[in-house]
Amino acid sequence: MNKAVRLSTFFLITLIFGVSCTSKVEEKTPALFDTRREALKAAKSFNCTGAHKMGNKWMPCATHELAK
Repeated sequence: MNKAVRLSTFFLITLIFGVSCTSKVEEKTPALFDTRREALKAAKSFNCTGAHKMGNKWMPCATHELAK
């Protein structure tokens, strides 16, 4: 195999692997919400409580550090 084919194959495999390795929380629960109420409800999926403002949106968990 020439270098270009090996490099292309490497990038394709990396892309496929990267897309398939997302967490279940990321796949099913959005992290930004329009209302505090929505963020509070989603906090259960993130194993936390509370909500915090991020710009003009709301995120689950009392602080941004807990939402990670």
